[in-house]
Amino acid sequence: MTRANMIFFNKLFPYLSLLFVLSETSAQVKFPALSVENNGRSAILNKVLYSDPLGFLWYGTSNGVVFESGTYRTLFQYDHPSGIEVKYTYSLFRTPKDKLYVCTDMGLWRLDIKTKETKWVITDESLFDTIHMYSFVEGSQGDFWAGDFDGGIYHVNTDESYSKVYTGDFGRVELSYFHEGLGLIFKASNAWYQLNGKQLQLLFSSNAQNSMITNNGNLFPKNQSGTYTFLGKKYGFHYNEQLNVQFVDLPFSEIIPCFGMSHSQIFDQDILVVENNKLKHYEIAEIKNRELKMVLSNSFSYPSIILDAVVPSLGRAYVQTQNGIYFEQYEKFPFEQMLNKPQDFGEVDTISCRGMVEDGQGNIYIYTYFGMFVLPKGANEFKVLPLNKPSDFDWDASGIFSIELLDDNTLIAYGTKNYFYLIDLKQKTLQRQTIKYNEVQNNLTYMDVERINDSIVWGLSSFGIKEINYKTWESKELNHPLQEFINFPNQSGFLLKRNRAGQKIWIGTYNQGLYEWDRKTDQVTHYSEHFPENTLVGDEIRALYEDQKGDLWVGTTTGLQRISYSGGTSTVYSVESGLFNANITGILEAENAIWVGTYFGLAQVNLKADLIENYFESDGLTHNEFNVKSAFKSIDNKMYFGGINGVIRFDPKNFMDFSPAPELFLLGYEKFDPDEGKNISFNTFDKQGFQINLSSDQNYITLIFALNDIFNYQYQFISI
Repeated sequence: MTRANMIFFNKLFPYLSLLFVLSETSAQVKFPALSVENNGRSAILNKVLYSDPLGFLWYGTSNGVVFESGTYRTLFQYDHPSGIEVKYTYSLFRTPKDKLYVCTDMGLWRLDIKTKETKWVITDESLFDTIHMYSFVEGSQGDFWAGDFDGGIYHVNTDESYSKVYTGDFGRVELSYFHEGLGLIFKASNAWYQLNGKQLQLLFSSNAQNSMITNNGNLFPKNQSGTYTFLGKKYGFHYNEQLNVQFVDLPFSEIIPCFGMSHSQIFDQDILVVENNKLKHYEIAEIKNRELKMVLSNSFSYPSIILDAVVPSLGRAYVQTQNGIYFEQYEKFPFEQMLNKPQDFGEVDTISCRGMVEDGQGNIYIYTYFGMFVLPKGANEFKVLPLNKPSDFDWDASGIFSIELLDDNTLIAYGTKNYFYLIDLKQKTLQRQTIKYNEVQNNLTYMDVERINDSIVWGLSSFGIKEINYKTWESKELNHPLQEFINFPNQSGFLLKRNRAGQKIWIGTYNQGLYEWDRKTDQVTHYSEHFPENTLVGDEIRALYEDQKGDLWVGTTTGLQRISYSGGTSTVYSVESGLFNANITGILEAENAIWVGTYFGLAQVNLKADLIENYFESDGLTHNEFNVKSAFKSIDNKMYFGGINGVIRFDPKNFMDFSPAPELFLLGYEKFDPDEGKNISFNTFDKQGFQINLSSDQNYITLIFALNDIFNYQYQFISI
């Protein structure tokens, strides 16, 4: 997967004062380990990574924290008043006011990211009572809570004054979350507690290696407590009515919290487990009769032990080892591969798909060059649809462009013949259906067919638009003004579409752009790449789609275009906008998103995030090349995209958790100081505009930029 960035330069420390060459990344990049600065000491001394809310990566060292943006890094030193070095950094937390708080073995330290001011908020300068701070959670008023290694809990106000609100005898405090009405929820010595004011209540005590909180009903029956077995051993789960959660014993000693959850919690049904030098991703496959079954989805091995890992967004992890920091895409996207095993159906190399329809019972039919297939309602596999045909029947499968459903029992296949193939789904028969023309039609080809009502279809042919009565199979020329604009058959149409209101008719052509016929006014509008008005991104049309707002999406060989009738605007999506491939073959609509098939990959245009996501074989597709007339959305809102090697099916709702679009930040700048006789560096960490003043003898300045995603870029420098 590559994420589209609107800024086409390296995220990894580009200097604007240098010349560079841009190279587009491939769809399957394996990033090398990112080296870790640890002041010459062993990385084992520190075991913490932190991905802040803006997407930047931080990590702890033996004497400070490092801001990391690839090859550019900044060390912010602790400088404890005692002069003694900090050995351990346990956790980091960035507030909305750009303050970074760090729990260490010497107390709680704070960095103001904007001003670079640092402060020890909680510490013992005399060192008679060293305070090992371990965890925090954010409060509801800009305050926060911190837990230490000795059962202590602190409340830190917005002005950084603090008070110790509880002292326990249970050792290390791992704060989980704060609830305004219910107080603090935390874990200590593998037991779960609630602290509300001064009242401490035991919620759940575990005898397992580890335990976690999960949403009520997420893994086990809702509102229930009990036991489950995993690999023959029993573990407990406990429902808490007040919090509406379930506490769960875990068979793993160390898990990694997934995106959107704090430590010791689980996101959905994914678990990341650390075992020495391996990171393992498990998915909950089934819980039946309280028997937990998990599938090892992915496993990653490293040359040294894993020290820490964080999940900045769904399916992605940063992993810190003694050798450096690695990036992993641990979760495959939820694409279902169908009809991609041709050996199950005979000796063919691939099954190329062209055309899908669904009947009123929810059965889905697909036409391929290998024959017809059916996906019965509720089934997960297509089956061959056997068709009885006359012995002398000439079935020219390669000449079929697509199929159209006439009713629940009948569909037609059309293409390079001046007749249709008629398929009776109930009787499972195939026959040739002759169409009655008023005059001889030689070399007639049907490029597209649109069902109009219970007896009429329109056929876009090489000689114009035919109105065909499929009860009598008589045809006539459709009365329309398009004949004045399109010179059939020299300018062949490719796609015919009528809007839902029946007022607009669109014809997409091979190389003359888009024609729109308004049946109410009888006016024709021509869109073309050659026009200053009604401009089109390309004149070779491959897909047309009307969305729920009534806007038209046009897929061409050079990009995707949205024509908005309500707003009178037009928006183009191309390679420059983030599409990996702009040769569009199919268009479908989801909530706040448009999905398109292309000649190389599948793309999601997220309209809410203004972001384009591209997907490839490396993300779970069976193929990268998708066919025209092979995009289909079923009644249950599943999407199907057919291509040269079967069909991809998925639920677009599973792709709604988008990672934020990368943003551009000015990390700092350097300018020459004549008094010092050298360059002076300044850190900014700013994405807003600001002013830099240069005196007459300061002749140059170096600006340092980065995007807030160190591993996920679209372009990089390959030479300077």
